[in-house]
Amino acid sequence: MYKFIRTTAIALLLSLELASGSGVEVIKCNSIGQLEKVEVTGCESLPCIFERGQDYFINVTFTPNGNSSNLRFNATANVYGITLPLMAGNACDILADGQKCPIKSGVQYKIKMAAKLTKFAPPIRKLLIKATIVDEFNKIQACAGLPARVV
Repeated sequence: MYKFIRTTAIALLLSLELASGSGVEVIKCNSIGQLEKVEVTGCESLPCIFERGQDYFINVTFTPNGNSSNLRFNATANVYGITLPLMAGNACDILADGQKCPIKSGVQYKIKMAAKLTKFAPPIRKLLIKATIVDEFNKIQACAGLPARVV
């Protein structure tokens, strides 16, 4: 089950005011930067419905409010009231379009990810993935929550 939830978080990355663009509306949490857009393949409205055995692609666009030489990301899942740690890592490694750290305040950045949701995952009626991008000063530059179901 833990491996499934971890895979789900990778597929959903990138918790409370609604944010949108041409992507899906997500729940924003407290951050000093601006979450611009979250795009998840196959998700046009909330909760996102994810099918086991499918590939998912995630694009997250944000604008930091502060310079930083590095970024890290952290993801958790709340499943049936239990918060589980999912993944953490270097967000500089997943910046898109040739962008690299250090990041500069006021410049728009994009993160791109892809993952497959295992076909052996159990169905989950209610899931909230929360992902944060944190700078070297432990300031949250972007934060989002994505309500989802797994079928």
